[in-house]
Amino acid sequence: MLSRFRSFLDGIKDEPVRLTCLHNDFQLGNIFITNDGKVGALDPNWIINRYAYKDLATVLIDPLTRKVQVLSSGLAFRRTQQKRYEKAIMGGYSGEDSTNFPLLDFFCATAALNKWRQDEEELWNVKAGLKKAGSFLIRPAMRSYFHKLIRSYLERGMEEAKKQ
Repeated sequence: MLSRFRSFLDGIKDEPVRLTCLHNDFQLGNIFITNDGKVGALDPNWIINRYAYKDLATVLIDPLTRKVQVLSSGLAFRRTQQKRYEKAIMGGYSGEDSTNFPLLDFFCATAALNKWRQDEEELWNVKAGLKKAGSFLIRPAMRSYFHKLIRSYLERGMEEAKKQ
């Protein structure tokens, strides 16, 4: 997988990336919608001058990296739901015309890799007690799921980059 990251990064390393102020903990649990349809964010941990796609990637991968999704091998949030979700997020974020999709896919892959790391650390946490004992059963399925998810983002991004 490292070679896929390197290959993909070589193809996008000169792409300009907008800098912005990030929420820095963007996930579905931090988003709300008012009765009149306005969308807002809770619990910001603002960081200035960071890559604009970092928050977007984090919110895009959130339903795909929830524990129920990982443990069900992707059955809790199906591919058709994922496409509708991505379209809704992208339409509300900046519109599809101004988005560099290969770059966004790279950020999604790195966000998924980071989530995987966090989940692995949680399983290895000594204070987790019984969770640690069960982690030997969970870990292979989790690794397989995240490996496939990250690879799909890298492959999709590389295909999109070839089209441009």
